[in-house]
Amino acid sequence: MFNKKEKPVPRFELVFEEMEGIGVIRIMKDTETGVSYLILRDANVGTTMTPLIDHEGKIVIDKR
Repeated sequence: MFNKKEKPVPRFELVFEEMEGIGVIRIMKDTETGVSYLILRDANVGTTMTPLIDHEGKIVIDKR
């Protein structure tokens, strides 16, 4: 009867979150590229985002 719009798939997916003092540590995954990002959010400093790097210095890519 009514055309329902499909819900868009979110671009980023929350993989991990931890509260640390007055800040938050998150790992987000880009669902299109598979690249994982480390996001640090601190009330005093602000927000920082960087790609996660493995022990060989390569960007972490989750292909699932």
